[in-house]
Amino acid sequence: MKTWKWLVIILVVALIGVYYVLGMDTLNQRRQQATLASQAAEMTEVLANIPAAPADLDQQLKDAQASLAAAGNAFNGETNTTRIVDYVLRLAEESGIKVVPLSTRPWAAEQVINHGFSVFYLSVSATGNFQKFQGFIEQLESGEPANLAVKSLKVVRAAADASENITADLEIAVYSLVAAAK
Repeated sequence: MKTWKWLVIILVVALIGVYYVLGMDTLNQRRQQATLASQAAEMTEVLANIPAAPADLDQQLKDAQASLAAAGNAFNGETNTTRIVDYVLRLAEESGIKVVPLSTRPWAAEQVINHGFSVFYLSVSATGNFQKFQGFIEQLESGEPANLAVKSLKVVRAAADASENITADLEIAVYSLVAAAK
């Protein structure tokens, strides 16, 4: 009978040990489930705050690629330098200012942000009313050719009044993509 008692005691202790291990495992799983549920709720909230993609996203991509191709085509090939000088002189005359070309540099290769360009530089001196000069610069940079930019500008005013005549020295650059330029 003594063996029988010891056997029952060992069996009871073993059952208590098994219930303890299983109970602790269940408690740990519940804690993990609560943690995962709160993380899932946070992520659901974050996802709800992300705006939906536009319906015409593919069309926007096609439009952007077409614009990129058009801009690239605007830079291809060297432009006639006489046409550029005539354009600047005609635009100055239309704006009501006097422009005198001072110097030109022939087309030269130039590297700008890992892209090779052929660049034509034109230096001019301009004299005229400040408002007219400002209009001339705006038309110069927004007109044709689209790849024309005012590289540098130095303005000297004769008086403090903005309506008075000014003298300005401009360096105009016209860029053209060149595949072979390095």
